[in-house]
Amino acid sequence: SQLNISGCTFYDNRSNGYGGVLNTLNGTVTLTSNVFYGNTASEGNIAYNSNSSSTITSKGHNIYDGKDPGFDPVSGDKETDSIPFSPKDFTVLSGSMAQTALPSPLPNNYPTNDFYGKAITENGAAGAVQTINEGSGFLLLLQSNTAAYGDIASNPEPTADGFAPAGKVFLLATLAA
Repeated sequence: SQLNISGCTFYDNRSNGYGGVLNTLNGTVTLTSNVFYGNTASEGNIAYNSNSSSTITSKGHNIYDGKDPGFDPVSGDKETDSIPFSPKDFTVLSGSMAQTALPSPLPNNYPTNDFYGKAITENGAAGAVQTINEGSGFLLLLQSNTAAYGDIASNPEPTADGFAPAGKVFLLATLAA
């Protein structure tokens, strides 16, 4: 069997086994112009091939963080050390590697519209969203894995896109009693 994955964004996926994003047991997987960021697996790579008769192949223009992606990068694939999109709405951050990652012309059978219905054009953004986020300042990702332990907040509050203005940002962690 064959699976082609094009124009997708994979963020913060976790596996307690093999493959933080995918684990192929049988068949062929091709990856084109996707974004992989913040995905982890307790075993193996982001994309894991469990069977020697299966393959995971990059067709180029994939953006991935510093973790071993599980495929051999080819022309146009890029490793990034900073998140290329807003985790709030997946809009592409201005100046990120994902912003102009798509080739010209677009690959055959590539999606024509992004997640929000916007047309995908040549030299557009890799991943699921084409809209460029012009936000500036610090990108804050505030999370608590369980409310039973407390809460975390910032002053000033981040914008809807997760940005706090440049300057001083104060973080307040309140531990539960």
